[in-house]
Amino acid sequence: GGGSSSGISSDAAALAGDEPWPNAFVRDVFVKWLDNLSLTDLDVLEALRRMIGQFRLSGEGQVISRLMCAFAAAYCRANPDTFDSADNVHTLAMLTLTLNTATHNPNEERKISRADWCVYCADVAAAEPRTVTPDYLEAIWDDISRNEIRMPADGLFPDMVRRGFLDVHTGTLLLRTWKRRWCVLADSVLYAFDSPEDDDPRLIVPLTNVGARVVYVSRPHTFELYAVDGGDDGGGDGGGGLTAVSAPYHHHTSTSTCAFAACTC
Repeated sequence: GGGSSSGISSDAAALAGDEPWPNAFVRDVFVKWLDNLSLTDLDVLEALRRMIGQFRLSGEGQVISRLMCAFAAAYCRANPDTFDSADNVHTLAMLTLTLNTATHNPNEERKISRADWCVYCADVAAAEPRTVTPDYLEAIWDDISRNEIRMPADGLFPDMVRRGFLDVHTGTLLLRTWKRRWCVLADSVLYAFDSPEDDDPRLIVPLTNVGARVVYVSRPHTFELYAVDGGDDGGGDGGGGLTAVSAPYHHHTSTSTCAFAACTC
C-alpha cells in the first residue's frame, strides 16, 4: 500500500549521501530488491556474498559507497538486533570489499595481514562490541583469504561456487581422451566449456544422486563422478552410468564414468 512505498522512499532518501541517486525510481527499486534478498540471520560477509553474487558493482567508489549504504540499511532491517547503527555496517562492508581486493587482485602489491585487518576495523569493533569481536573479524579475514567475493560472470551463474580449468575424461576406460575444459560449479550442476568466453557448455553434469571418489592414475589430483543408487541413469544398481547432457546437441549420453583432473599449469 501507500504506507509501504512511503517508508521505502523516505528510508532510501537517507541513503543517498552527498551524491544523489540517478532518480528516485532506481533508488526505490534497488532498496526493494535488497529487502527481498532474505538477509535475515546472515552475518555481514554472508549477506555481502549474497548481494554481490547477484549484482555487478560499478567500479566507481562513490557509486559503490552509495550501494553499500543501501545494503547496510537493508541488513539492519533484516537483523535489527545485530548492529546498533547502519553506519557501522556500511563501514565494515566497505572495509571487507577493500580486504577482498587487496587479497585477490594480483595488481595489489600490499596485502592486508590478519593483524592489520583487525587494526583497520578497530573503530567499528569499538562501536559494536557485541557483534564485531576479534573472533568475528578474524573469521571474515580467514573466509576472504580462502574464498574471493566474486561478482557474477556476465550474469550467467549468479550462484557460482567455484570455477577454473579441469582436464575432463568421459567414456570407457579404453578411451583415454582427456580434454581441458573451463568448468563452473553452480546450483549443484557442473558445467564444462571449451573456454571461459563460451556460453554453450560442452558437458552439463547434474550432481544429484552422483558420487565422487579419488582415482589413482598417472594424472595427479584426479577424481571421478559416478551415478549412485537412485540416480537417473536407468540402472539403479549403484555405480552405474552417469547421465549427462552434451551441448550443442543437448542429447543424453550414458557413460560409465566421468573423470576430472586438476590442471597442473
